[in-house]
Amino acid sequence: MGRFKIQASNWGLWLGPLAAVLLIFFDLDPANPNVSSAAAVVIWMVIWWVTEALPLAVTALLPVVLFPLMGVMSGKETSAAYFNDTVFLLIGGFIMALAMQKWDIHKRISLRILSMLGSGPKSVLLGFMLTTAVISMWVSNTATVLMVLPIALSTLLKLKDHYKNDNLTPLSSAIMLGIAYSAAIGGVATLIGTPSNLIFARVYSINFPTAPEITFVGWMKYAFPFAVLFLALTWLILSKWFLKSSQKFKNGTGIFREELNSMGRATFEQKTVMSLFFLMIIFWLTRNPIDFGEFEIPGWSALLPVAAFIDDGTVAIAVSLLLFLIPSKSVRGEKIINWETATQLDWGVVILIGGGFAMAQGMENSGLSAWLGGKLHSLQGTPDILIVLGLALLLTFMSEIASNTATAQLALPIIAALSVTIGVHPLYLMAPATLAVSNGFMLPVATPPNAIAYSTGFVKMTDMLKTGFLVNLTGVALITLATYLILNLAFGVN
Repeated sequence: MGRFKIQASNWGLWLGPLAAVLLIFFDLDPANPNVSSAAAVVIWMVIWWVTEALPLAVTALLPVVLFPLMGVMSGKETSAAYFNDTVFLLIGGFIMALAMQKWDIHKRISLRILSMLGSGPKSVLLGFMLTTAVISMWVSNTATVLMVLPIALSTLLKLKDHYKNDNLTPLSSAIMLGIAYSAAIGGVATLIGTPSNLIFARVYSINFPTAPEITFVGWMKYAFPFAVLFLALTWLILSKWFLKSSQKFKNGTGIFREELNSMGRATFEQKTVMSLFFLMIIFWLTRNPIDFGEFEIPGWSALLPVAAFIDDGTVAIAVSLLLFLIPSKSVRGEKIINWETATQLDWGVVILIGGGFAMAQGMENSGLSAWLGGKLHSLQGTPDILIVLGLALLLTFMSEIASNTATAQLALPIIAALSVTIGVHPLYLMAPATLAVSNGFMLPVATPPNAIAYSTGFVKMTDMLKTGFLVNLTGVALITLATYLILNLAFGVN
């Protein structure tokens, strides 16, 4: 697999610019040369992203150079697309995640959940999956797996010492896959859980600037119930596949309680970070009015001079800044979080997302999105449910071979234009498409969590392919159901 990746990057390096040059000469729309220019940049970026000819974040910088040179957008407008309120929402979430990691809050959460869920193999699997999903709602999927995996490996060693006669290989395989799958499933539940969700919110605002914003609460109303049911069904699939026995570990929960007790009482820093974390969530949930049908609770932003000036990014940065102000009691002269810790923030992801926003803006400004949407007019009249199902299937299996973020950046602007062409509300196509790009569970190369789980040596390729295929299809079915049962209630669209 590694050799294939190197070969792909080699031919992708020259294929990207070659395809761009050919596309310009092909002239997609003689009446608007900007369509071909924007398409050339997009195809160049897509080829480099798919083949990983260069690091993904480096490829994301191409619009800064190519859009001004080719007359698609000015350098000033292109650069401005890289930093906006959505990016600051991501940065605020990253800083909070770094604080949680610094003070071992993830370990305390993991052990607390595991000590409550029982002592059977299926309960232990559920405990790790639930832990991973909960943390991944607020922390990047990859970082979540890297935080939970050491706890899982330590737990498996302890169980092996306690139960020498038991074969723990099936449980080990199930836990590794469960952690990888749960990171992706938990990540879709909140707007900051995975970059694809943020890309959706921004691309929607670029293409439909007068539409109501995609808020933290609105997305969670749609995606959270989906994630809960998806997590439960994935646990059932892994349990049936690996854990056929209902045997329980004697005093299994005692191992987790013992480990939790060894951590001692929660420290001042842990309590502070968790308090600020919950404060941030409360501010997100109550920023806008909450409608209960017969009555409405006004949002706190209405108390400010201009309520519309406040967004979820404002909240994320405001609360994160408090982490730099509150002194630590464990380390003299230090704050809860310092700049040295903050520099561990994944700036590559920030640039990658910014590049996607610039690409989407260029596609919209140049007319490329409208041109692509027009080419898909043959879908008009097709039942909406078939279009949603088809998009979910297509993007699910695309995400097996391409980065989720890159897939979202390419697909969502096109889907936005498609919705206008066929006369369907864009949320009915864009929201399920966003869930689908995080739905790749079959291959190690599909996502970093999959690769990490496979690299432990506990997971066979055949097991990942077979269980991943079942989980993929389950996700496609749930995405389609969620769109028709929940989306209208979540976003108030008809």
